[in-house]
Amino acid sequence: KSPLGPRKRHCMASRGICGSARRRWRTTQLSLGLAACAACAACSACAESGFAARRWGPVKPARGQFGVERDGTRAEDYERLNRSPLLRRGRKLQLQQLVQGEELRGSVKYRSERGFVIDVGAECTGLLEASEMRDGFPAGATLKLGEEVAVRVLGTEGGLFLTRRSGSLARPPRDTSRRPDSQAVAAFAELANDAAAWLEGEVCKMTFYGVFVKVPQPLDNGALVQGLLHETHFAPGFEDEAIVGGKVSVRVLEADVAGRRLSLTMRQ
Repeated sequence: KSPLGPRKRHCMASRGICGSARRRWRTTQLSLGLAACAACAACSACAESGFAARRWGPVKPARGQFGVERDGTRAEDYERLNRSPLLRRGRKLQLQQLVQGEELRGSVKYRSERGFVIDVGAECTGLLEASEMRDGFPAGATLKLGEEVAVRVLGTEGGLFLTRRSGSLARPPRDTSRRPDSQAVAAFAELANDAAAWLEGEVCKMTFYGVFVKVPQPLDNGALVQGLLHETHFAPGFEDEAIVGGKVSVRVLEADVAGRRLSLTMRQ
């Protein structure tokens, strides 16, 4: 005899759920104290187990049945459940369905070199880059694996990109440049540690340890070279203002020709 009553036994038998799945379902229902009918897919246990999504499609309101209020007070729960990453195996969001600025909730899958990979229940995982972690520079910003986060859709061209920044979603074209060659770095050697040689540059990338700035190469018309501005060399207040595309004044701290690295500073 099932402690969940005849309704639950009827649902399991009519839907032909295997014994293993039945035991898991029963455990979930008992732990949550729920006894809703499986056919309505209205309870959180149905959604979280994924059975409802895999077998019967999206969760739909069934007003007046199995604990759903007739006045529709629980209607908002259905959209949340349908968007939940817990239903990803049954119903995935298509990229073409997402629009820039749309608010989503997801869980952290893992951390990559560029940022955090977030599962928002879409056909592919989304990338929350270091530059989009928060307003300003992401000093000390970190997320735990499995943590639930609120994000906005930044773009879907070339993948799913997410943001936690506030304000406008306008961004400059994504920078794909690599480390400069030795000759380009050598051109800055004479400017190293010259307190009067200030350069105007633009932030092109952001990491968890600093930002990369493109500065004009001396004695070259229009050529830009990428240098690292480490967080220890930020000017006071820059940490709260840093953004990709922002303008900065820097000077050359070190030009490592052999290592093809250009180090910059905002300090005197």
